[in-house]
Amino acid sequence: MDTNDVVENPPHYLQGIETIKVIRAKLTDEEYKGYLKGTIMKYNTRIGLKGSIQDESNDAGKLRWYASKLEEFINESVNKPATEDIEKANVDIADEILNGKFCVGGNCED
Repeated sequence: MDTNDVVENPPHYLQGIETIKVIRAKLTDEEYKGYLKGTIMKYNTRIGLKGSIQDESNDAGKLRWYASKLEEFINESVNKPATEDIEKANVDIADEILNGKFCVGGNCED
């Protein structure tokens, strides 16, 4: 499997809604930004500690992926008004996801 596939589209993320979308829906803008920054730090500090060049490359790719998400978020935030309606919509979507109205990950049920 291509390293890019493991980082960008891991097979276990291709079923239902990605967890990052649930996380985004449940967190405020500042919390989400902090989550992304923390995840970037996590991958930055673990590069080279797992033992293989492939793992090192995957972690570097994941760092890049989360940094890209942070950049997208910052750019979107510049052009998006901060309103309570947006925050409420995010919470409503997350509640629907968590209450089983949407398929999340591999836990899809009819």
